[in-house]
Amino acid sequence: MLSLDKAQEILRAAGFQIEGQPKRYSNYGWTIKLANGCAVIIYDKGNFQIVGGAREQVEKAVKANLMAYDEFNTKVFVVYGHDRNARDQLELLLRKLELIPLFLDDLPSGGKTIIEKLEKYIPQANFGVVLLTPDDIGCKRTAPQKARPRARQNVILELGMLYMKLSRGRVALIVKKSDDEIELPSDLEGIMRLNYMDSVQEVEGDLVRELKDKGYHLNHQT
Repeated sequence: MLSLDKAQEILRAAGFQIEGQPKRYSNYGWTIKLANGCAVIIYDKGNFQIVGGAREQVEKAVKANLMAYDEFNTKVFVVYGHDRNARDQLELLLRKLELIPLFLDDLPSGGKTIIEKLEKYIPQANFGVVLLTPDDIGCKRTAPQKARPRARQNVILELGMLYMKLSRGRVALIVKKSDDEIELPSDLEGIMRLNYMDSVQEVEGDLVRELKDKGYHLNHQT
């Protein structure tokens, strides 16, 4: 499927100059006029048509970039701690949505450090999911009686890298609720979180909405 926004992004990435603003094409879609004399018609159903003298060149470039764009929009970078069960549930959910989860420990190292691997692989995804599970216990040194469950420290570090590489709006936090609420860094206060009690599957609907909002085309059925 090709949306109007995606078409404009692909055309610009392929080096074509767009003239003016897209115009409504009858009641069926939109027309994008190019400086080379071609016009790209984007139908509301997601298909497209190219007209004009250089249409073969434009069509070839659009199809090539569309394949790369769609591959980019099927990858999700996943960060998790010690809860292997939650990790497996999330992988099952993402694959059910026909997405490709990227787990750092499953990716080739090539002699790189963990930080270097993160820098290499995070930009290959268009969205990130962080599983925050109560794997550790933490407190102030002077107040051990106030110890609370918290996520692994490496998970918090990798969360920060996701924010830096993808932006905050492209990262979802999935938090396991427990009797004693998990402690989160104060910097995360006010940020939307997807909470579950027993299974990651509980957040499926909310996660799908977030992914669709960021350009993922999902055939989702509840």
